[in-house]
Amino acid sequence: MPFLSIIMPVYETQVSQLAEAIASLIIAAPTDSEIHIGLDGPYDEAGLQVLHRLQSSSKGPSVRITQFQRSGLVSTLNALIEESDCHYLARQDGDDVCLPQRLQQQLEAFHSRPTAGFCGTQITRCDATLKPHQRQRHYPKSFRAQLIYASLLNNPIAHPTLMIKRRLLEEATYRPVAGAEDWDLYIRLWQEGHRSFNLDQSGLLYRTHPQQVTQQRRNSQLLCDLKSRSLQAATEHHRSSRLLKPVQQLGNAMHVTEMAIHAKAWLDR
Repeated sequence: MPFLSIIMPVYETQVSQLAEAIASLIIAAPTDSEIHIGLDGPYDEAGLQVLHRLQSSSKGPSVRITQFQRSGLVSTLNALIEESDCHYLARQDGDDVCLPQRLQQQLEAFHSRPTAGFCGTQITRCDATLKPHQRQRHYPKSFRAQLIYASLLNNPIAHPTLMIKRRLLEEATYRPVAGAEDWDLYIRLWQEGHRSFNLDQSGLLYRTHPQQVTQQRRNSQLLCDLKSRSLQAATEHHRSSRLLKPVQQLGNAMHVTEMAIHAKAWLDR
């Protein structure tokens, strides 16, 4: 049983970017770990050859490739989770680059925070050539700050930087929630009593694309629901969080979150 499994769902990702993502994980992953790539549907033969070369050339973590029938991101993620057998599980997307210290820093952070169940890192937003954008977003570090951020604004953990204790996913897995399956998962974990945090360091070079803003699929009602559920979780952990409700209602009435999402999309161009 590997200590750490890194799962990577892949759908129509450029071969060159996918190879770069896997190579970065081979460098960053501890020896006692595996990289499990889930191909969501057919992949071209040239791309498969590149993947198998990387698989056979890895002298560090093992690289496993599983091809699924086209079933969507959530089904692929859950299938990869079900096939994993590890203490910790991490995520990464197929077009991003893992920084060398990310995984080790997250594992070390868990040792100093034994009550935490899952965590993320900061990300460096880049264009397709990995040139960093001038403006960067900062994710809240502490658990309390994450709950407040989720109650008032948006998802507080960048999904491709997630690392989680595998046992937490025995019951709570991903659900199809209109581009917010990760936020939905975090809320359910918080409601079960699990805590989270973000590292202050960037752990990932995150490629942005003009058509990539999945948050645009979230309508006003869904955003309000996600924030309301986040506030319920925050109140369960910190009774004083109920004071955030008037601020949340005002923000919903003014469509603050939607404006922030569109502003982020514009800044990421």
